[in-house]
Amino acid sequence: MQSSVIAEREYDELARIIESRSFRRDSLQLATARFPQIPEESLLSIYSQLVRLHTKRTYWQHNKLKTKLEYYQSYLVARETGTGTGDLLLQLAEKVCLSPALYGRIILEQYAESIAAATPPATVTASNACGTPTPSATTSTPPTTNATTSTPPTTNTTTSTLLTFTKSTAALATPTKVVTTPTTVSVSTLVNQWMKNPLSIPDTTLQLHIKTCIFKDTHYGPLADNIKRSVGYEYEFLLREKVQELAVPFLDEEGLRARGYDKTPDIKLEVPIAVDGHIVNWIESKASFGDRTCHEQYMEDQFWSYQNRFGSGLVIYWFGYVSELNSFQDQGILLTERFPDPQQITKLALRPLISTP
Repeated sequence: MQSSVIAEREYDELARIIESRSFRRDSLQLATARFPQIPEESLLSIYSQLVRLHTKRTYWQHNKLKTKLEYYQSYLVARETGTGTGDLLLQLAEKVCLSPALYGRIILEQYAESIAAATPPATVTASNACGTPTPSATTSTPPTTNATTSTPPTTNTTTSTLLTFTKSTAALATPTKVVTTPTTVSVSTLVNQWMKNPLSIPDTTLQLHIKTCIFKDTHYGPLADNIKRSVGYEYEFLLREKVQELAVPFLDEEGLRARGYDKTPDIKLEVPIAVDGHIVNWIESKASFGDRTCHEQYMEDQFWSYQNRFGSGLVIYWFGYVSELNSFQDQGILLTERFPDPQQITKLALRPLISTP
């Protein structure tokens, strides 16, 4: 029988299997063979979290200026020699064990910098939507390495180089369309725009490579972020449906914010229930696996705040959790991997108010 609640020793062994394969996708096959009792969606969630945790710990190594220049040079050489296809950036990212979307972002940053370096500051131009050049100036301050929402928070922050241009002066192929950017835009802003809309990248070959990185990356990039956000909304909707079936009055996050609360669980029950004898005043939905790192961060940032404001509550890790983490039930935080069954729930017997003459 499959179960998404696993012991910490099993989780540690699972993590070692994935790490031993350098976080490659084929490590999931080994993990599935070793732990057939763990549901596939739980394994995928664990795998994704391990990849993201590894990236946060090691991204600084890839974010050094010397390293980024080496990555860009490797890309240019591979393009020049004709090695690789539309999967070129995927292949290069796998060699250095980095997320394809993050690797692609590094290449875009260096591509934008090459445009600024190849164009004299006094003659760099910007285009409007019709392609008419508009003279403007730029600064020569160092480039920013600020990241998008997908990039780990360990990146350096430096002053941005301001770019304005219409046609390519870069080392890559001549673009086939006009760049429609604001008159003055930082490298970071420009790269963010390109990541969200690869078709706006002047170089058509680079367009293809970046699109492939975004579509194939299940952990980082705008597509991965949107999928993760959508899954979260889906399980929050499922939670609201389940609570509505209980016929218990409740407030959601929007209702709580309207009342001025800054810390808002997904569901605040107006009338508490009991789950397996534990009083539940609020319910939080997490569309992920609850490993120790994530859970401890959630405890610090969210769960203890909810407990202090609203009393004891319930956290649902829809993809399972490490069993040892469910150790704060007496302090008012209960973990589960699904919405409780009806036989687990005890509701207050509400009686209608009787008006007195």
